[in-house]
Amino acid sequence: MELFHTILDVFSQFQPIHYILLVLLAYFIENIFPPLPGDTMLVFT
Repeated sequence: MELFHTILDVFSQFQPIHYILLVLLAYFIENIFPPLPGDTMLVFT
């Protein structure tokens, strides 16, 4: 649970442009390394 709070603190310091860059980076990584079945659901749960 402590890790969750640490991650939350890091994300609360981000500017909106950081979220856009993070989504673009994740998009390119998904295209380079195809996900395993069920991998995307693991990220969003």
